[in-house]
Amino acid sequence: MKEAFNKFRVASTGRWAISFRTYVLTVPFAILMNVERENLLNPGNAARSFAICMAGELASWLFLFIAHMTLLKDRRKDQQSFFKCLSVWFGAGAIKGASFVLYAVWVFGLEPDFQVRMVMPTLFTGATTALLAFYFGSIDRRRIENSALIAIDGFLETDIQELYIAERKARVDAVKSLRMSLVPEISTLRNIAQGLSVDFYKIESRDTLNEILRQSRELESRIDAESKKLSVMRFATNQINFLEDKKSIFFGLMPQVISVRTSAVFITLGMFSGQITRNGSMGVASGLVGVTFVATVLFILRKISLRLQGLKLHITIIASYPVVFLLQVIHVAYLSPAFFDLPNPYLPWYSGLKTIYGYYLASIIAGLMIRNSDKLIEARESHQILQSQIEIINRNQDLISEHILKTRFGTITGKIAGVTMALQLILNENSDTLDQGAKNKVMAGAIQLLVEANKEIELLDIEFQYV
Repeated sequence: MKEAFNKFRVASTGRWAISFRTYVLTVPFAILMNVERENLLNPGNAARSFAICMAGELASWLFLFIAHMTLLKDRRKDQQSFFKCLSVWFGAGAIKGASFVLYAVWVFGLEPDFQVRMVMPTLFTGATTALLAFYFGSIDRRRIENSALIAIDGFLETDIQELYIAERKARVDAVKSLRMSLVPEISTLRNIAQGLSVDFYKIESRDTLNEILRQSRELESRIDAESKKLSVMRFATNQINFLEDKKSIFFGLMPQVISVRTSAVFITLGMFSGQITRNGSMGVASGLVGVTFVATVLFILRKISLRLQGLKLHITIIASYPVVFLLQVIHVAYLSPAFFDLPNPYLPWYSGLKTIYGYYLASIIAGLMIRNSDKLIEARESHQILQSQIEIINRNQDLISEHILKTRFGTITGKIAGVTMALQLILNENSDTLDQGAKNKVMAGAIQLLVEANKEIELLDIEFQYV
């Protein structure tokens, strides 16, 4: 319950806490309801009823204009106090009701009828204004979040392209490191082995030399395969729309969905406001039965529409309006009289038209909410895809860097080990297997290994000097 209240508070106390574009949506229904009330209180003069009604409407508009210029002037920048917004919403209704009373008494000399003229206009105006602030505030928050994600994804896409360039360079460096470090070592190994097989033809371990040559060729083939694997780079293509939807929040008067919950809320609010002063609690009970009847059929149509697309979907949405009208007519003309004895029942066609109006407003709002929710879900999914791609590219670059380091450190270790073995062989006083010329060759090779190892160290120092 607390979470739902916080959600309502955050969505309704921002930019859309007051909006004449949303408030005007309720004006036609409010005028009809107020004219009905005045005709019941003092029948026989429709012009007088309309004049009293418009006096209240104009007074509430003036109050809202002053409030949006003073009390809630910073709503576009900062979240407003919920109590302040609540005061404005229901204050507009109280001003409207007070104007009804004053105009009826001072201009036409009628009875004030405070309870009828004050209570329901205050409750209806406050509730509808708060609901509209919540619905359009929720829609606007989705649009803002969607815009923010689109902007962030644009930067992420740029980062991905730069990471691809860096990965391509890292792959080239890895291939170069692999070939330049290991291929010469293998060639040297093969030359030594072949030289041994020629110079030391009396050696008994000729099979060992052949195995060394075979292993060197196999190692060279593996290096070629590893180089090809490093050279292959797959680019992920993102089908992401980075263009923000610039259409107005009120774009499109054609409903895109069959609304059930929002329609039930709007129709119930309108029914309660009209029936409580006209037929009392019995009228409200009858109206709740009608709302349940209409909402049940709309729920069925909604389930059917979810399986349709294109022209069939639009036909189903359009067909739901005459269905709602007929359902309300059947309820008012046949079902309600059978179970409820109302003193002032509505005309069936008139009640059907008001129900269609509430259903239309609810469908427009529900369509906007669903449309923006779908776009937000799509933006979140695209954002997750881009984040996953960045993680994969970073992981690949870490692997490539580790590959390069292992290759270079392994090469250095091998060179140093070779030098150590050569020195041990030369310095071994008991060794009689090498003549002086062979020892000189081994010494020269050891010195060369040290030179190459120093060069590898210099390469490592250059690579990390900016880290």
